[in-house]
Amino acid sequence: ADGYFVVGNVPAKFSATTNNTLSYRRAILSDMQYFLSLTSKEDIKNIDTVRYQINILEDRFPSIYVSSPNSELVVDEDMKLPLGLEVGDDYGFSKMTLFYRTTKSAGNSATSKQYSTYPLSVAPKTLIQALNFDIDLTKLGMKQGDELEYYVEVWDNDGITGNKSTKSAIF
Repeated sequence: ADGYFVVGNVPAKFSATTNNTLSYRRAILSDMQYFLSLTSKEDIKNIDTVRYQINILEDRFPSIYVSSPNSELVVDEDMKLPLGLEVGDDYGFSKMTLFYRTTKSAGNSATSKQYSTYPLSVAPKTLIQALNFDIDLTKLGMKQGDELEYYVEVWDNDGITGNKSTKSAIF
């Protein structure tokens, strides 16, 4: 038995596998029509072929929403930032990061022009997630009276065209 995967007029031969089956593997990156051309061991061809259509769904950008705090927040003496996030993507995530900088310093710590980063955990295969973090601001070098500016960026796991990211608003 022989078989071909035919796109337009270009045939690609199936590979013979065990159990009297045929196999074909190909990456499909755009919409296409195809049909299968088969020949039996007795050299009988299928003459009435069915044409199939494949439509590609493009990978979308991930979404992110900071649900809390949603305005200015005065942090308690425990120096914890309660951070609530909602993230979503059509295929999943590769990473998520908190970007932060000191905008006003109350003590000896200097204000910063550059953002520093702090990794946040995100489940790679869960498409919609509500996440809550208690960020220990002392681990970020913050002191009582400092003011912090931050945003969160999340990346999808697009292995075809490269990971795409989305940033939250700046708080």
